[in-house]
This record gives sequence, C-alpha cells and structure tokens, in this order.
Amino acid sequence: MTTTQNSAETHVAHPPFRASETLGAHLQQLLVDLTDLHLQGKQAHWNVVGKNFRDLHLQL
Repeated sequence: MTTTQNSAETHVAHPPFRASETLGAHLQQLLVDLTDLHLQGKQAHWNVVGKNFRDLHLQL
C-alpha cells in the first residue's frame, strides 16, 4: 500500500494530558483493589483440594 499524502499534514496536535488528583486517587484505589484480587486468586489457586482438583487448579 502506497500513500501519496504526508501523514504529518493531517496530524492534529493536542495539548498534553494532565490527570486530575481525583482521577489519580481513583486509579490508585483501582490498582490496590486489582492487586488484592490477584493475591486472593493466587491464594485460592494453591489451596484447591478434592476430587476435581486438577480441573479447578487449571481454571484458577
């Protein structure tokens, strides 16, 4: 595929993104929650027991 138009000509410059303190706080809380969920899943992964151990272990 060849292009005859310079892509720099159609580029629109946007001002740099500045996150608000509220957005930063919400993203930080989300990161904490996801890290906690990951650790809970990891703990569950290593504590699977019973007749369906292999299937459940592979799911987690």
